[in-house]
Amino acid sequence: MSATLHAAPFVEFFGGSDKVALLNVPGRQHAVQVYYTPSPEPDFLDAATVAVLQLHVSRPPGDVLLFLPGQEDIDGLQRILEEKQELLAKKRQETPEQQVFEKTAGGAPVYGLLASHAWPCFGKVDGILIRPIYAALPFDQQELVFEPTPPGFRKIVLATNIAETSITIPGIRYVIDTGFMKLKLCNPATGVEMLRTVETSQASASQRAGRAGREAPGEVFRLYVESEFHKMPAQTPPEILRCEMASVYMDLKALGIKKVIDFPLVDRPPREALEKAAHFLCRIDALDRSDVLTDLGRKLAMMPVHPLYAYCLLTSFEFECTAEILSIVAMLSAESQFFVTSKKQREKSVATPKVLQHEDGDHLSLLSAYTQWKKNQNPKAFARENSLNHQALEKAATIRGQLKDLVQQAWGASQISSCGGPKNWVVVRRCLLKGFFTQTARRDDVNQNSYQTLLSRQVAKLHPSSVLHRRQPPPACVVYSELVTTTKSYLRVVTEVDPAWLPELCPQFFGAALTASG
Repeated sequence: MSATLHAAPFVEFFGGSDKVALLNVPGRQHAVQVYYTPSPEPDFLDAATVAVLQLHVSRPPGDVLLFLPGQEDIDGLQRILEEKQELLAKKRQETPEQQVFEKTAGGAPVYGLLASHAWPCFGKVDGILIRPIYAALPFDQQELVFEPTPPGFRKIVLATNIAETSITIPGIRYVIDTGFMKLKLCNPATGVEMLRTVETSQASASQRAGRAGREAPGEVFRLYVESEFHKMPAQTPPEILRCEMASVYMDLKALGIKKVIDFPLVDRPPREALEKAAHFLCRIDALDRSDVLTDLGRKLAMMPVHPLYAYCLLTSFEFECTAEILSIVAMLSAESQFFVTSKKQREKSVATPKVLQHEDGDHLSLLSAYTQWKKNQNPKAFARENSLNHQALEKAATIRGQLKDLVQQAWGASQISSCGGPKNWVVVRRCLLKGFFTQTARRDDVNQNSYQTLLSRQVAKLHPSSVLHRRQPPPACVVYSELVTTTKSYLRVVTEVDPAWLPELCPQFFGAALTASG
């Protein structure tokens, strides 16, 4: 079963079932048996651990695909399974005739069908080969999931919903579904993005189950009770209903749409999300007060990046640091993790990422990493030695090349200026402030670990991944690329700026009073 179009909104959009004929072509797959837990599981990570190990020692040969919400869950479970693998190897060597019991696999059986199983001896239990796959994982490591499983092993693939559609991993006979996924949502009123762990939809659960029947009959173990499946939403909300709308709004304006709010979309975004997008575009002078695209707006619309990034790129001509801003915008637009974060991968690295980190912030750290990677004679080896994601950097380099061509062709730039290297990167920080003026925040005078965004008045902390996170005292003022909410609100990709620059560079938005406490 592959990705299937949710047809109902399209039927409705084109006039309803009276005017539209819906042709349903069923896909083919092998038989898949679905099992549910007899009672709710309080901790899906514990339940997943137990299910993997019990399945491994009790079921016929075949690889396992386990769906988890995010990278943190995958890293945590991988460490646990590696410890269990060492224990199994030790037992195979020391007590090969000893029978495996439920308690050895980690606890009481999740599924009744495993409770009465005749457990084998340790000597007959294969090893396990753990293969993670998620979007931020370097491509060469993602490819490992497709390699044949060696004899004497069972491959356990730990995946996010990246493995739900589009790819087929050979050898998968069993799927374990935790029933959760990470979903990026945008509050239409505030514009704050939230990364939430939410329950999957019924459509996603069916897609996951289908992975077990692509090559042969398979089994699916859902780590939730059957009644919960029927309570799940039928479909995952379309991205247009949960994303920030500035890019869509400006693109429609560039196409000549006079009233974006009335434009007929298959899934209509919340009105307040469109109004917030229009307000943002007015702030950067891409729209006038009559909701008409300005000359600047038409110029920004020529760039296939978020309007804020295009605005910052245009601002770079004033500061003569276009080469540097091109690199930063390309890396931000790639939406990839450039610094390797998994503990196992960091241990393999010869050098520490701190060599590439810039003390003034994350934008400059990205610029430092890209610049040094690009000029190295063996960039792949350099990436490996410095805990960098080589494929993500290659993607950024491609985006940068495309943006550079557009800047020269569409904007008519005769040359790409540079500020001249790290010693002059204060110019880049000033450019970032003027280009990202809508994304500025000041440190709270009382709670110095908190920041308040200057225009939207949102309270947040610096994200733990930031190079500024442990700075004492924290920077008085920062620009940021993202304001996201998980369990707390965080500013992500942040760089220090001088509060005195606010009224100097953006006097129409920031008065001199803002610098009084700086």
